[in-house]
Amino acid sequence: MRAQTSLVERLRRRDERGLTLPEMLISIVILGLIIGPLSAAMIFFLENGETAHRVFRDDTTSRLAAAYFTADVQSASTIVTTTSGQCGTGTPIATMARTEGSTAFSSSWYSVSGETGQSLLRRQCEGSKVVAESQLGLLASGVPTVTCEPSCDSPGTVTLTVAAADGFSFTIHASPRIR
Repeated sequence: MRAQTSLVERLRRRDERGLTLPEMLISIVILGLIIGPLSAAMIFFLENGETAHRVFRDDTTSRLAAAYFTADVQSASTIVTTTSGQCGTGTPIATMARTEGSTAFSSSWYSVSGETGQSLLRRQCEGSKVVAESQLGLLASGVPTVTCEPSCDSPGTVTLTVAAADGFSFTIHASPRIR
C-alpha cells in the first residue's frame, strides 16, 4: 500500500513549471504571425521612408503656395515679374503690390538658397519693411516662373510654375479680382 501512496503523493507534488512541447510550438507560431508583418512593415518603411517624406514635403509646398499665391494675386493692383524684388533678398520671382490709403503693401516671392537647397519664400512688406516671411517649402531644380496672360499690366490669369528635382512639379493659376 505504501508504494501506491508514494506514487499518488508524487503525482500531487509534481512540479507544474515549464512548457510542454505543444505549448512551445503554439507560442512560436503565434510569435511568427505577429513578428512577420511587423518586420515587413519596418523593412518597407526603411526602404521607402525618404520617398514618403519627399512626397509629403512636395505636397505641403504646393498647398501652401496655392493658398498664398491665389490670395496675393486676387488682392494685387499691380503685378511685376521683373528681376528686382521689392523687399528682401533672394532671386525674385514676382511681386504683387496694392495700396490701401497712403500705405503701400506688397507680397514678394523669391527663390532662395539655404542649407537644405532651394526654397520658395514669400515676404509681405509694408513699404520697404518686411512684416512677415513664410518659407513655403523646398524647391527643386531651377527658379519658379510667374507668367501673366495676356500681360502683367492687365492680367486675366497669373500662373506660378514650379518644377522639382525629383520630378514633381505644380502649376497654380489665379485671377485678380475685378476692381
